[in-house]
Amino acid sequence: MNIPFRSNCHTHTVLCDGKATAEEMVKAALALGFVSLGFSAHSPLPYENNWALQNEDLSLYLKTISELSKAYADRIEIVTGIELDADSRIELSPFAYTIGSLHTLHKDGLGFPVDADPALLRECCHELFGDDFHALMRYYFEALYEYVKCQPFTVLGHFDLPLKYNKNGEFINEEDPAYQKMALEALDGILDLRPELIVEINTGGIPRAGRPYPYPAPILLRHLKERGARMTLTSDAHRTNGLAAAYPESIALLKSIGIDTLYRLENGAFAPVSLC
Repeated sequence: MNIPFRSNCHTHTVLCDGKATAEEMVKAALALGFVSLGFSAHSPLPYENNWALQNEDLSLYLKTISELSKAYADRIEIVTGIELDADSRIELSPFAYTIGSLHTLHKDGLGFPVDADPALLRECCHELFGDDFHALMRYYFEALYEYVKCQPFTVLGHFDLPLKYNKNGEFINEEDPAYQKMALEALDGILDLRPELIVEINTGGIPRAGRPYPYPAPILLRHLKERGARMTLTSDAHRTNGLAAAYPESIALLKSIGIDTLYRLENGAFAPVSLC
């Protein structure tokens, strides 16, 4: 793959909601010329679901990635991470890094995923926010801020995730100054609280939902650049053919904004790499 960023720290497998085994993902990464690959299973959750790692599979997950790391050590660096949710309650010491994501909104005793499908998102907006998507996004950003306050994760996952299915403005006008002000203030609040956070630029919504650009949206990427925030590029891959999905066009977007450095996994941690 002839691009300057050959890594991904946001990778799922069949042990959670991915569609490929961990070794299949490793082989796909090698074929792309990746120098590192981080696995980030959805962490176990305290309620029934069909997308997160089950508690009884956590040891298998750790064992699988550890064995692959040793088996392919001379060809690619493989790192064990985990994608946390605000509802996660697990020991973090086995993981080299953590991605903090907010997939579910809880309000008035109800919980709705914000990225599962458009119908559920509409139901969430109707049931919890009286069809006011601005109110949904405000509540999401407030919940995300509280999550950042409480959980010391390494990477902030897909900052504006509820807009996954908003490709034609079906839910909200992303050019609306009121929405942009809300989003920018939310991003500032998080960066003021945790300036060392690595913010994920996630391309997963492009192939899976027709999103025209990665999370976060371009106006937020420009603000991240202005703030001097640390960023990483990920594909949030669930399939082997998604490992570098939309990387070239996303890197072109970043360069057009003036973002010339990203962070990728290197020696078990995140190190800067130039896009020039």
